[in-house]
Amino acid sequence: MAAVDSLSAVASCRVVNIGNSDKVKLLNFIETIENLPGKKAIRNQLPMQMGDFPATSVNATPLQSLTR
Repeated sequence: MAAVDSLSAVASCRVVNIGNSDKVKLLNFIETIENLPGKKAIRNQLPMQMGDFPATSVNATPLQSLTR
């Protein structure tokens, strides 16, 4: 699948997906972020919401091209 470049002549920034080929549980990701400053996040855990996905994947080609 070809990556779509989100650069716009009117936008001051762009959003890119961050990911890799390994599965990472969301709570493990949150714990990693908490460990960086040594501060726990305030969590409001809710059941799955309409539009939530139990699993996702990412095409990181745009991120790779921007950071090389």
